[in-house]
Amino acid sequence: MYRLSTAVFATLATLAVAQPAQARTLVAFGEAFGMPSPFSVDPGTGEPTRNIVRGVPAALQPWWVKRGRARVRTNGTINARVEYLVFAGGDAIGTPGPISKVVLTLFCGDNQFSTDPVPLEAEGMIRVRHARLSPRPPEPCENPALLVRIANPALPWIAAFAPEVED
Repeated sequence: MYRLSTAVFATLATLAVAQPAQARTLVAFGEAFGMPSPFSVDPGTGEPTRNIVRGVPAALQPWWVKRGRARVRTNGTINARVEYLVFAGGDAIGTPGPISKVVLTLFCGDNQFSTDPVPLEAEGMIRVRHARLSPRPPEPCENPALLVRIANPALPWIAAFAPEVED
């Protein structure tokens, strides 16, 4: 009996060491919101200015999101779900219009880490499971921001996520 339990323990210990460590949450985002306007107001002058987040200009039409959540893991993968990401103005209001691919971009400070293009479904759904961010984000991710960007050469942003806050 002693030999059998020792053999079982040794096998389990070997398996535990051989398994990669579980990736932890690097940053979690509790809510998504659509890009409200391509313009904002300069607080110093009161003049309209482009709505730019971390150097990324907004798209030219407003967007709306019903809800969204995202989680970035320490292994550089992201899981995200966005419901009803649609135009909030123009002739395509209530639909994603011709937009069928988006990129998720995580910012840690001024450094950015993006997924390959992912589908934006006809009803405005985005479902991302274990997509890789490139390059891999650092630990910790200081001053995080997560943008949803149209997958075209200009990559304008159309939605953003708010980081979860701990109570």
